Amino acid sequence: MVRLADRIVHAIGEVEVRLLVIPLSYYAMLTHKFEGNQ
Repeated sequence: MVRLADRIVHAIGEVEVRLLVIPLSYYAMLTHKFEGNQ
């Protein structure tokens, strides 16, 4: 049971990291594009 809980927590942590990294990388890409256009 403890191992299962650890796996769930780890999976949730990975999802949270992805949800944070994707918008940040997307935002960085957009700002980089705008800087390139100017």
